[in-house]
Amino acid sequence: MRIAILDPAAGISGDMTLGALLSLGVPVRWLEELPARLGVSDVRVTVRDVRRSGVTCKQVEFGIPEQPHGRHVGELLRLVERAPVSDWVKERALNAFRLVGEAEGRVHGVAPEQVHLHEVGAVDAVLDIVGAIEGFEQLGVEAVHNLPVAVGQGWVEAAHGRLPVPAPATAILLEGLVIANGSPVEGEATTPTGAALLRVLSAGPPPERWRLTGSGWGAGQRDPKHYPNALRILVAEDNQINALLIRSLLGRLGHHAVITTNGAEALESWLSAKSAGTPYDLVLMDIQMPQLNGIETTKRMRILESGEPGGRTPILALTANTLVEDRYACFEAGMDGFLIKPLDREKLAEALAGLVASRHIAA
Repeated sequence: MRIAILDPAAGISGDMTLGALLSLGVPVRWLEELPARLGVSDVRVTVRDVRRSGVTCKQVEFGIPEQPHGRHVGELLRLVERAPVSDWVKERALNAFRLVGEAEGRVHGVAPEQVHLHEVGAVDAVLDIVGAIEGFEQLGVEAVHNLPVAVGQGWVEAAHGRLPVPAPATAILLEGLVIANGSPVEGEATTPTGAALLRVLSAGPPPERWRLTGSGWGAGQRDPKHYPNALRILVAEDNQINALLIRSLLGRLGHHAVITTNGAEALESWLSAKSAGTPYDLVLMDIQMPQLNGIETTKRMRILESGEPGGRTPILALTANTLVEDRYACFEAGMDGFLIKPLDREKLAEALAGLVASRHIAA
C-alpha cells in the first residue's frame, strides 16, 4: 500500500504542503489550473525552486489581488460544495473549513459559519485546502500519516496584538495531535490551515514498518539560516499490510493466493507455476514493487508468453494512481485491467467474475 507521511519538523502550512507535493511529481500545470477550476479569478500561481539550509525545495506563491470585502466561512463552504472535485476531496475540504470555523468561532465568540476572513486570506485558504487535499489524490496514495508536528515558539503578530505560539485558533485545531518538542522555529511554525490539513488528512502516526520510496520538500516563505524552513513529505510502501488485506479478500471469495514481495520474486513464481503445469489463473500486479516494478515485470511476462502456445495469463494492475497516464502505462505494458487501492471487495469480486465469464478462470 502506498502511503504518504507528513514530516512537519519545521511546521506545516498550506503552501508548504503544495510545494512538497509538486516536489514529489504532482504536475505544476494542475496547480496552475486550480484557481480557474474553483472559480477564483485573476490569481497568479508562481512555482520556483529555492533552497532552505542547502536543501532544494519547491515554493508556491499565489498572487491574489486585493478586494474590498472579505468572506465568511459559510460562503467558503458553499464555494467548495460547488467545486468540480471528487467526493473524497470535497468531504475533506468541507471538514477542514468547518474545523477552522469552529476554532475561530470559539476564540472570538461567533457562530462558525459567521467567522470572517479577509478576501486575500479567504481565497488563499480555499486554494491551499482544496489544492493540498486534491494534491494527495493526484499523488496516488492510499493513506496519509504524520510525524510529530512542530508549532514554533515565542509570539505571533495578530490583528489585535501579539499572541503566544501556537495562536489560540491553531491550538484548538491541534487538539489530539502529537506535538514535537525542541523545535528550532522562532515564531509560528504551524498555521491554522496546516493544522486543519493534518486533522482531515492524517490517520495518525505511520505504521511500525514501512519502505521509503521517495521524498519531497515544500518551502515556507521565511529563510532562516539554522534550519530548513520546509515541510517534508515521505512516500512509502506498507506492503505487508496490503498483502494481508489481499489474501483475506481473496480467501473470502473462495480463492487461494500466493503472495510475493517483489517483482523478481513474482516473475520467478509465475515461471515456476507454468513449468509445473499449474499456471496461475490470474496475477494481481502491484505497480510499486522493489527490484522490478509491476510495469517491468508485466512486460517480461508478456515477452516470455509471446514465444509459447496457449493463452495469456490475465494480469490486473493494483495501483493507487488515478492519473490517466498511469493507466495507459498499465495497458501498454500488457495488463488487462486495473484495480484501485485500497481494494474494495465488491470491485475485486466484479473483476474476478468478469474473468470467469470470459473463461480465463474456471468457475
